[in-house]
Amino acid sequence: MKINFFSPLPGLATDIANMSASVLPELAAIAEVRAWTPQHEWRDGIDKGFEIRRFDPDNLPIREFNWADVNFFNVGNNALFHRDIFNVARKIPGVMILHDVRLAHFFGAYSERESVDHAYYISEMDKVGLGQAARRLVAGEIPFSTIADLEPMTQAALRPALAGIIHNRTEMEPLLDNRTVPLFYVPLCLAKAMRPAPLEDSRTFSEGSPIRLVVFGFIGGNRCIAEILQAIAGLPQRRSYTLDIYGTFEHPEPVEKLIGELGLEDQVTCHGFVSDATLDEGLEQADLAINLRNPTMGEASGSQLRIWENALPSLVSDVGWYSELSSDVVRHVRPGNEVSELQAYFREFRQFPQRFRKAGRQGRALLERDHHPASYAQSLLDIAEQAPELHSRHLAMWLARQSAMKIAKGVSNPASFTQGTALAERIQQLVKVPSSAAHTKAAS
Repeated sequence: MKINFFSPLPGLATDIANMSASVLPELAAIAEVRAWTPQHEWRDGIDKGFEIRRFDPDNLPIREFNWADVNFFNVGNNALFHRDIFNVARKIPGVMILHDVRLAHFFGAYSERESVDHAYYISEMDKVGLGQAARRLVAGEIPFSTIADLEPMTQAALRPALAGIIHNRTEMEPLLDNRTVPLFYVPLCLAKAMRPAPLEDSRTFSEGSPIRLVVFGFIGGNRCIAEILQAIAGLPQRRSYTLDIYGTFEHPEPVEKLIGELGLEDQVTCHGFVSDATLDEGLEQADLAINLRNPTMGEASGSQLRIWENALPSLVSDVGWYSELSSDVVRHVRPGNEVSELQAYFREFRQFPQRFRKAGRQGRALLERDHHPASYAQSLLDIAEQAPELHSRHLAMWLARQSAMKIAKGVSNPASFTQGTALAERIQQLVKVPSSAAHTKAAS
């Protein structure tokens, strides 16, 4: 089996690049693989058993792409990393790996560049009844924020695909009723080589020592940093907690101001963006991770997998993918109740730390069972082996669209209408998505 794998690669500041670097060697062990990227440089030494090629977004080597039996395209919500890859997917069919299912911001980036990008964006928004709003956005009459939450644009991302891969079962369920392509659920995998499990008794603290809290990743407004700071500051034992924050802030000034206002300068350390090794060290030293996402963008969480890799107890928002997680492996925080529930968990941790540490160890076991890069690679191969059937269905759908256009031209003729309706119904039967296409064998 020959596979093209389109993705950002390490050298870019996205966890999707890191995940691809962990999957590609495993995939190359069971198939012939070429990794394709539009970036000019990538981290040395990651091409273990596979070839990396750069493609020029303005001069696509279509003939070279045709080497493969199937194409996989990694798409997330950041157009900076994924627009060029998606533009390839619009020209040659393949399997779309959606790392986010709410892609309004990704498609909104097409409104920022003139000519064909504007036309494409307006065309896709027309299909969901928002064409007029898109035209006003392109004309500069309204800001993007006024339409960002009106339509997730998931179907627009799947429209050119042979099939789609979703990492979030909760977000996938609503898509099944209206899907135009087969969808497969594949659990997200760890975005790095898995480290040995920490020793069970490696985290200890003496009576009176501070509990070390940690937050990491891209720190946007949905990470509830203000609520975390308020929860710490509102505790009578506030000096018994420290907080380390690793990652880049979307808006650092309000956070810095709040830390000062709450008098937490000696307890909160903002490290900024750090290396993997530094982050691993920080997670090893932490007692409790806080991984709140409210609202969620529909993503499965690579950060949560990183937490489990370290067998670290964690608190997560009770939304989206996180709601699927068992209370055996995480503790849930209800949106709107962050401050009070965080404080309750902080007090409980100090009194019963082993309850939380058990959840961390069970999270590590879940990671090893369901989220290993080798398991993810095998799921991709299982889907790749269905490529002939997926290509046939894609072609049939194209024929159906062509037939529909011809039917529309002759619809005033009753005989043409009757024949066209019969033809459309027959094509619909041939290309109907089977219910079995909703899950991979590995995930069922």
